[in-house]
Amino acid sequence: MKINKKEELEKAAKYLLNLKETINLLDIVIRDAALEDVDSLVLQGIVKKYNKVYEEQLIHYDEMRSNGK
Repeated sequence: MKINKKEELEKAAKYLLNLKETINLLDIVIRDAALEDVDSLVLQGIVKKYNKVYEEQLIHYDEMRSNGK
């Protein structure tokens, strides 16, 4: 079975966009919502985790693009 690199790149780009939107939304909630400190800390931990995943996936995406040329 042949892998369609264009489709895989599009999926990866969409996933990166979704991750970034999620991070941005959580940042807004942390900044603007009336949260208790403990809840804010939990969300900050999630944002930190998602930022790490985003960075890892961005590296993977860049490698996919580079190897596709």
